[in-house]
Amino acid sequence: MNHEVAAELINDHATIIPNYNEFDPSFWFKVKEELTDKQWTYVQKRIIEDKPLKLIALEEQTTIDAVRGWGKEVKRKLKPVLTEYIDIE
Repeated sequence: MNHEVAAELINDHATIIPNYNEFDPSFWFKVKEELTDKQWTYVQKRIIEDKPLKLIALEEQTTIDAVRGWGKEVKRKLKPVLTEYIDIE
């Protein structure tokens, strides 16, 4: 992941990560280890796959508000991880 994408995620401006498979696997391992299963689902479906909240809610058999809640927690939890990643790179 490049610094620009990480910085955008920290600042809540990014919604999709292009070329997901090209990023460092250790980065994704660190991200996943910080999140619950539902929060990781949010990362996969919303950030990586760029699916709309409504579709994620339908696929996960939950409400849009629940999916939004996962996203808020993802942003809160990932901010320190992404900041650390930017500082390391």
